[in-house]
Amino acid sequence: MPIDYSKWDKLEVSDDEQDRSADPEAVFKDFNEMTFAPKDMETIEADHKQLQDFVREHDCPAKEAVAAWLKDAAGPGELDRSEQSLKSVLEGYGLMEAAVTCFDYDCLRRLWRAPLAGLKEADHVQREIGMELNKKGGMPCMRLHYYMLNYAMCGQYFFGTIPRSTSVLAYVNHLDIVWSGIGHWLH
Repeated sequence: MPIDYSKWDKLEVSDDEQDRSADPEAVFKDFNEMTFAPKDMETIEADHKQLQDFVREHDCPAKEAVAAWLKDAAGPGELDRSEQSLKSVLEGYGLMEAAVTCFDYDCLRRLWRAPLAGLKEADHVQREIGMELNKKGGMPCMRLHYYMLNYAMCGQYFFGTIPRSTSVLAYVNHLDIVWSGIGHWLH
């Protein structure tokens, strides 16, 4: 029996679907447009300063070290034997192919160093990198760099058990918001 397409014009569409823009820039509202109570803004600025301090003291590991870590995680997984290793993330999220095809050290390093800019500037840098990663390999590429950043910055492989502030541990949570609407990334 053939399908009757004549009723498709009468399908109901929710307001959410009509208002949703395919333009990733349209979804993101930057800090210039947001207003916060003075006390909240003080907290946001203090958290950003803690993250800046960490990044100043602990630069992104060298390209060779990161590449070796990723190559091992995509292979035998002998370098990082911690309970929450990069290898477990690559396997758990099906990112082995992305690890081989779309890793971009420059993007990782720029994400790492983005907090050194002011709040507004950092958000825009992070958003641009997210769009670049999306063009390079879509959601798998974005997810790969998201988790690599988190595990390199917060895991024990590169910096051991040094103390990390909540703002450092939550950095990727902020990326989650900044990247919302890029490709299939939704917060």
